[in-house]
Order: sequence, then structure tokens, then C-alpha cells
Amino acid sequence: EQDVDEDYIRMMNQLKTDEAVMPRNIKLLLEYDASIGKEGKSFIPDSHNGMISYGTEETANDSSESSLTNWHAMIIGPQESPIGQVIYFLKVIVPKEYPKIPPEVKFVSPKVVMDCVDPSG
Repeated sequence: EQDVDEDYIRMMNQLKTDEAVMPRNIKLLLEYDASIGKEGKSFIPDSHNGMISYGTEETANDSSESSLTNWHAMIIGPQESPIGQVIYFLKVIVPKEYPKIPPEVKFVSPKVVMDCVDPSG
């Protein structure tokens, strides 16, 4: 019997074909369900459980229709490294063209100094 997470990942991978593109809001709703652990689903591997979390900044109480555009994330630095105890907070902005165009990810805090991260995060 397959694990629920494996079934969910398999389903999401099937959506990456050139034949069909899953509508933005359906894909984001599936990702949101995984972020809250609905029906035991998660995209976070067991080895990273507790070191990564994410979710939308919009709530069901928002007066406007939920666009699932603004997300937040938290990751912990690589274990057994000098930054293994650092908690990084990120902002994720999902464009209207998603999944054809990837989300924009910005480090909010602490400041990250890496060649692949511009000064604004």
C-alpha cells in the first residue's frame, strides 16, 4: 500500500506534462491543503519535518476572493553546519501566470548574503 504523500506527489508530477496545465487556483489549493496537512498530505519529506513550514497569508475570512497570491515560509538552516540553528523567514509571491511562471521568493529575515540572493532578499 502506497503512502498518502507518495500518491499526492505522484498526482502533482502527472500535472507537469506538456499536454495539460492544471489551472492556477486548483494547483494552489492542492498545495494549500498539503501546507495544513489536510488528509495527512504533505510535500515535506519526513527527514525535513519540523524544519520547513509554509502557508498562505490569506484566510477564509478575507472579504475578497482568495487569490492565493501571498504565501509565507519558514526554513531552518542545514543541520550540522554553522547556520544549522538559524531560522529563515521567506515571502512567496505567486504570479497570476503560475504554474507557467514560477513564484518569486524573498528572504525576509535574517539578511542573507549569497551570490544568488540580491540585496532586497
